[in-house]
Amino acid sequence: MTNNYNLFSFKLSINIYNKLSDNLLKDFQEAVSNQIAFNETVKRLEKHYGIKLDISEFNEIFRTEKPELVQLQNDKLNNGIVFSVIAALVCELALKYITVKNGKNFSFTHNLRGLYDKLEISQKDLIKKNTMKKCRFISEEDFENELNDSSENFKTLRYFFEGNNHQLNNIFLKGFKDALVELVESYN
Repeated sequence: MTNNYNLFSFKLSINIYNKLSDNLLKDFQEAVSNQIAFNETVKRLEKHYGIKLDISEFNEIFRTEKPELVQLQNDKLNNGIVFSVIAALVCELALKYITVKNGKNFSFTHNLRGLYDKLEISQKDLIKKNTMKKCRFISEEDFENELNDSSENFKTLRYFFEGNNHQLNNIFLKGFKDALVELVESYN
């Protein structure tokens, strides 16, 4: 494979998919916050009135009375999975972009670990440091484990709705993606 890539298009794709993934994550986080707030409200009502409330009854009322809200909430929760797929794609494109900027070729792969390992040591150290900073509660060992676990996300999570039970780690993936995009943006 020769190094004849259109870097402008490469970078444009990274930026478009990055914005899309950020919007998906925002929707997912909103849905999770709504779910947590609802559960906390039920707990407060239970404590205040001294009775046990059946959340399944509330859910049934919502499904009957406001099915559009239930569908919207479910769609937003599913965006967590879609975020992981798109974020993995952003990571893949960013790693390939950096590889090309280093004057190297890459193989046709979706494997994030393999692409990351092809980078220069100083770049890997910077990406790891920035990812750890963005994730806040991640050690170097966690970084390595999460990268290994997330390495095939683009390939495996595309089929999540078919019963794939791959674990999601959106916190790591968001931090890794953002660290990579920052590095890509630092190139002129």
